[in-house]
Formats: sequence, structure tokens, C-alpha cells
Amino acid sequence: MDSGTGFLLYQSAFLFLNIGMKQVSAGMASVLSMSEVLFATLLGILIYQENLAPIGWVGGVLVVLGVIYPFLPEGDASEKKESTLPEKWHQTRQYRTFFWLFSVNTAAFLFAYEGSSIILVLCFIQLIQIGSPALERLLDYRFPRYQKMVSGFLSLAILYILINNHFSIPSLSPFFVADICILIILDHMFQQKESTILKEQGIEKPIEGDIRIILAALLLAACCSAIEHQAQYILIWSTFILGGAIALGKAMLSFRNDEQSRLLSFIRFPKLQWSIVGIVALFMMGGIYQVPTGHRALVERFGHFVFIQDAGLLMRLPPPIEHVDIFDSEKIFSHDIWKTEQNLLCGDQSMLSVQASLHFTIQDPKKYRYQAFVPEDLLVQRARALIINNIRQLSHEDLLHNRGDFALSWKEQLQALSDQNQLGFKILSLDFTYISVPPAVRDSFLDVLSAIEDQNTEINRAKAYASSALPQSLGEAIVMHEKSLADAASIEAESMIWIQKAQALHDGGSTQPYLLLDWVKQEQYSLYPLNNPIVRDAQYNVFIGTPTIPILETTK
Repeated sequence: MDSGTGFLLYQSAFLFLNIGMKQVSAGMASVLSMSEVLFATLLGILIYQENLAPIGWVGGVLVVLGVIYPFLPEGDASEKKESTLPEKWHQTRQYRTFFWLFSVNTAAFLFAYEGSSIILVLCFIQLIQIGSPALERLLDYRFPRYQKMVSGFLSLAILYILINNHFSIPSLSPFFVADICILIILDHMFQQKESTILKEQGIEKPIEGDIRIILAALLLAACCSAIEHQAQYILIWSTFILGGAIALGKAMLSFRNDEQSRLLSFIRFPKLQWSIVGIVALFMMGGIYQVPTGHRALVERFGHFVFIQDAGLLMRLPPPIEHVDIFDSEKIFSHDIWKTEQNLLCGDQSMLSVQASLHFTIQDPKKYRYQAFVPEDLLVQRARALIINNIRQLSHEDLLHNRGDFALSWKEQLQALSDQNQLGFKILSLDFTYISVPPAVRDSFLDVLSAIEDQNTEINRAKAYASSALPQSLGEAIVMHEKSLADAASIEAESMIWIQKAQALHDGGSTQPYLLLDWVKQEQYSLYPLNNPIVRDAQYNVFIGTPTIPILETTK
């Protein structure tokens, strides 16, 4: 079903196109076919919610103007103003305009290849400046006021771009040099041919700014940048100012409806002698340097070291005779020793993820310049080797608990290595920004830490028991000794009691031996001794023992 619908629509479109070709002219048919892109883009925006970049909207407006232009009514006779310039001049101007239109595309390619857009902007400035006569003829001299208005707004847009964008100095590449030289030479040829035609007719030449001086200043700026000449900044700013002056002058001509402009007539290529004087003056100005506070300047003559000067005004021979490098001796450089966390093996065979940073300043510009190709990279490599070598001799606990002390000690070692290699750096600090267990072994590491903690706990408990066992044993021995002494004293006291008791029986029984023997017989030798014996006397009854109910018997 879908394939049949697509086939029907596709064939019907060609059918209606062929039928329509019979009804309109070839020019109108080509215009209508070009509008396919416009309608396809419009349907994409309305139906599929697609978006266009700003440059896409500009291109869309130009396409719309190109499509609807044949359908616009003819302009009023008062608006048409045929040119008084000869046809041969117009033909040359068209060739010149096409050349700069082609140069815009070449500059766009150069911008994509090298990243510098200043040539593209200058080509647009020249195209807007010289393209008005060719555009008027292409539009059959219709709507001249609108043409001038559009030209004026485009000039102001270019002026805005020059003011609000930062353009870097292009690199002195073969493509750049060839492009600038071709632009200057061919535009000079077209300009001379137009001047010759106008002189033959006795017509005054139109006032236009000379783009050649701007291109020459840009080429000189690139040359000065290649040899690090100070004049590069003056030349690039001259390029911006002169290009902006052409854009401003063209805008003034457009909005004032005037054919003369003092601003554009001022922008002329100087004569040969003045050009030589200007180049020499710019060359000599390249030997004047300002060394700011906190900076030091290193001077070379034909690549050989001359001397180092501190802050102040420095006047030397211009490059390439003498070259001056200005170093910021107070600037603190910061480098990560590793771009990401690095897993390192400790002395106890455990892994740690480590990240460290290095802070340093340039202490000796001479050593920094000549002793190593890239001193910063060499210093970072030395720091890596130092950290790895030291960590493999430490346990992870020492590194985690005392990393500040280690960082300070290793900073001193790194400073010694820097001095040994004559890098010219002063190491300010070596900091561990991150130290942790690698995520892949974090659980196992925590188990190991728990086992180590349990081991330490048991060891401490054993040490505590060992420390308390001797005093406890000594105390128990003292207690047992004292108890033995108490038992001995008790036995001795009891024996003394028996002695005293025996002595009392002896002393008391010596007067009444029969009574004593009778007691001994009853108490010691009787199988069933009397519980409460009664000793009867002539006068009293004596009870021996403690009867529950004492009985006192008396005789009369």
C-alpha cells in the first residue's frame, strides 16, 4: 500500500511538472523548480518541528528573495537611474565582483582549515563595497533605495562583527600567504583596468576604500607574529580599524544617498617611499618592551643567551636580531601529576587510588629555557616516579594517616631533583588531592581492614591480660600467705587453749584426783557418756553441762 502510494505521488508530480512546462517560460520554470527547496524546508519546520540555525535563516531569506523577485512589479520610472559609467567598466566590475565572491568561498575554506576568520570578513567588506554596480545591473536598476538600504545594513553588521569579536592573528602558512598575495595582485589588476577605462572616457573614478592596504597590513601582522615581533599588535589593530572604516563609510554612503565619502577617500595605498618609511618605523618599534612588575625578561641575540633583566622598560634590537622572552616569575603554575586517579601498590601489598597536584613557579628563566624541551612535563614525570617509588615502601595506613608529612618530605625531594636537572623551578607544594581505596577492591579492602582491626583487638587484649596476670597472681599469693598466717595463728591459739585447759585440769585435778579420773572416765572413755552428769557432794549437787531445765537439788 505504501509503495503504491509513493509510486503514484512520485509519478503524478513528474506528470504535472511536464504539463506545467508547456504553460510557462523556461526562466519561470527554473525559478519554480528552485522553490522546491524553500517549500520542503517550510514543510519541515511546520510539520516535523525542525529548527534552522541563524545562518540557515539568512540563507532562507535570500532564497525567498530570489524566488519572489521575478514576480515583483516593475519599479517606478523615477526610481530607475541608468548608470553613466561605460559598459566596458561595468563588465570589468562584474568580473571583479565575481572574483571577490569566489574569494569569499576560498576564505571560508581557509577559515575551516586554519581557524582564522579575518580574511573572510575582509572579503565580505570588499564585496559589499564594490558589488553595488553589479547588483544594480543584475536587478535591472529596480528598487535602488532598497538596495542601498540593504547594503548599509550589511555594512553595519560587518562593523558590529569587527567590534564585538576577537580575531586572532592568522598563522603564516603557505595557503594564507598565497591567498593574500592573489587577492592583492588580482584586485590591483582590476583596479588599474577600471582606472584606465575611466581615464579614457574622462570620468572621475568612484570613491572606494583600498582593500589592498588592509590585506598588506594583515600579511605583515602574520609575518611579525611568526618572528614574535611587537609590531604584530599594531598591524592587526590597523587591519580592524581600516576594515571598520570601510564598512562605516559604505554605510554612510548608503543612508546619506551620497556618492562621495571622505572616510573612504582617506583609505589609500601609500606611495612607495612612505610605505618603506612606515615599515622601517614599525620594525624599529618592535625593539621596545615593557617588563611588568613581577616579571623577568630573557634576551637572546641570534639564538644565543645575552642577559636577564628585571621589571622596567627594555629597549633592544628588533626581532629577528634579538629576541626577548618575558617570564612571569610570580605566577603559580598548577599541574595534575595524573589526569585521573592512579592505582598504586603499597608496601603491604594493598592498592590505593592516588591523585596529586603540583604547584611551582619559574625561579631561573635561563635554566627553564635551555635545560629541557618541556620542563613542566619533565618535572611532572619526576614527581610521578618519586611518588610511586616512595609509596611502594609504605603501608596504606601510614600513607592515609601521615600523608601531609609525606607530601612535605617528598616536596623537598622533588625540589632536589629539580635542582639536579637544572629545570629552574621553585616547588611550592605537592598535595594529595585524593587518596582512597580503588572501587573494584573496596569491599575486599574493608574486609581486610576489619580482620586487621580484630587482630589488633585480640593482640591488645592478650597484652592487657599479660600485663594484669602477674599483679593478680602476686595479690592472690599474698592473700594465701596471709590466710596461712591467720590459720597458723588460729591453730596456735587453739593449741594454747588446749594447753591451758590441760593445765587447768592438771592443776585443778591434783587436789581431787579421784574426781578428775571419774570425769575422764565418764567423758572420754564411756561409750555412752552422760549428757548431764550430776556430781553429788555432801552439801551441793553440781551439774556438768548445760541442761535444758536445770535441776538444783539440795540436801538438808
